[in-house]
Amino acid sequence: MLVVAVVTRFWNFSGLPFMHDEFSALFRTEFDNFSDLIRLGVMENDTHPAGVQVFLYYWVKMVGFNEFWIKLPFAFVGVITVWLFYSIGKQWFNETVGLVGASLIACTQFFVFYSQLARPYSMGLFAVMLLVYFWTKIINSDKQPILIWFFFAFALFFAAVMHAFSMFAALIVYLSGFWLLKPANRKLYIYAALVASILYSPHIPVFYFQLTESDLGGWLGEPSTGFLFEFLYYCLHYSVLFSGLVIGLVGLSVITMDKQSKKLWRFRMIGIVWFSVSFLTAYFYSIYRTPIIQFSTLYFTFPFLIIAVFSFFKPLNDKHNLLIVLSILLIGTTSLVFQRRHYELMYHQGYDQVAELAAKEISVNESVSAAFYSSTPRMVEYYLKREEVKNFHLFSKHVSTLEFQRFVNSETSESFILALTDGGPADWIEIVRNKYPYLLHHASWFNTGYYLFTKSTDKITKSINQWNYFHYIIDNPYFDLDIDNAYFSPERVYGKAWQVRSDTLFDKKLIQLLNVAVNGMAKDTLIQTKIVLELQDIESGKILHWQAATLNNDTILPGETFFLTTILRSDLIHDLIGKTVLRTYIWNPDKSEFVINRMIIGIREQSPKFYGLFEPI
Repeated sequence: MLVVAVVTRFWNFSGLPFMHDEFSALFRTEFDNFSDLIRLGVMENDTHPAGVQVFLYYWVKMVGFNEFWIKLPFAFVGVITVWLFYSIGKQWFNETVGLVGASLIACTQFFVFYSQLARPYSMGLFAVMLLVYFWTKIINSDKQPILIWFFFAFALFFAAVMHAFSMFAALIVYLSGFWLLKPANRKLYIYAALVASILYSPHIPVFYFQLTESDLGGWLGEPSTGFLFEFLYYCLHYSVLFSGLVIGLVGLSVITMDKQSKKLWRFRMIGIVWFSVSFLTAYFYSIYRTPIIQFSTLYFTFPFLIIAVFSFFKPLNDKHNLLIVLSILLIGTTSLVFQRRHYELMYHQGYDQVAELAAKEISVNESVSAAFYSSTPRMVEYYLKREEVKNFHLFSKHVSTLEFQRFVNSETSESFILALTDGGPADWIEIVRNKYPYLLHHASWFNTGYYLFTKSTDKITKSINQWNYFHYIIDNPYFDLDIDNAYFSPERVYGKAWQVRSDTLFDKKLIQLLNVAVNGMAKDTLIQTKIVLELQDIESGKILHWQAATLNNDTILPGETFFLTTILRSDLIHDLIGKTVLRTYIWNPDKSEFVINRMIIGIREQSPKFYGLFEPI
């Protein structure tokens, strides 16, 4: 079990690139003094407690911006956590329960993934496990050495400064101790909390500021009603075989349960309560206040639900234990590697991969422009400099679509590289494609897309068609005023709507991008001209979804051409597919005069790699 825990976390460890959250934390270590680190690096620009950020501040000074050394402590404590979990399961119930539970966290992507990040998760879970390890010793005995109490107090403090939900887990653990604690230990139990509070006290201003001033989880969406089932299926690698094995083992444990196992209800209830309180608090806070829940929110208490679920196992002999552990590790690691493709997706992140591809293309093509989007450009720039890429242009989330469009229009190169990391605005793809219509190469990684376009007809035969469906609503290459539906006058406010049932366009099993694009020429000054895309309920006619592309605050003068594009992601309207008609049309609220050159609608699949670290592949 421990060998597998080491291999899954350290396989090709030196090849692990940095991810967005890691870069964010690392860039916030570049301060000259500790005071600025806390004020600027934690309080004003982070929502996590200061523990990991302080550790990274000093760790980076020792090892530099080196992926291997920066990630090493986090992966190391990830392995130690597996052993601690085994020991807790053994103390709560028996060795079989400890082995089964620890085998699962040794090989499942949920725990492997967060062990490979230089972020608070691995350290936070280690702190919680350390806390529960000493808490269990205290609960199960009348007297413990003073050193155990010191470690218990330190673990309380340690969990509190790692992550908000490891702190919440520590609070739940501590309070539940009063239910099980032997009377002789209550005084020392309270003293331990006082020691932990004294250790934590310098962090109180940070906690208060983040609680009152920071946007805790404001960027997340509201959870669905099936969030918990989605989370559990993700933890089982979206694998029918792995899910079947786990369900089968739970069934086997219940069937073979002995009388002694039935009596162990206290810790079984504890495991369920710890997870339930954490989950329900995050879930209802996300519904009624601000969305904060995501899979990682449950990282610190989910192991105890695992223990509770498998707690019905009676003690088995070594042969049976070995058989169960090998079954979990074999199916778990196999699905991790082949079904979840963890080592393909995790070790090929967007920042490093777009830099590698761009370096190859630029080295053989002098007439190519290269544009890289990142919410924080330094993140992609880090790998561009490592690959010695020159003559590239960086764009951040603060650059408007209009600015980018003007940049593309000013370029004179034959080819154009567009790399969108951190999700990136999908309409930028269409802006580039409007001028460079032929796609030569496309690749995707987590939250990243790479596109190589060209306008040279010499390379048309090499182009790749990424659009499954491509329909010309208006095709008027010469701006002919007599073409039906192409001409707009002050008397014409709405263009003719093109409509189709949504289920004839979208496949619910896929994530698809539907794009509507318009090219035109102004006869008057244009300001508010729009292309509208809406979903209308088939039965009632009610508009259930509406979006529009505008001129991005640009003013189009008479004789100038313009381009409008809007993109709809199918997973955002999943529940509306089949119930609605999709309609698209041009809206002329200024009652201006212009002529349409081309209006098209196209649809293409989003690569499963784009969301692959958390979604089915």
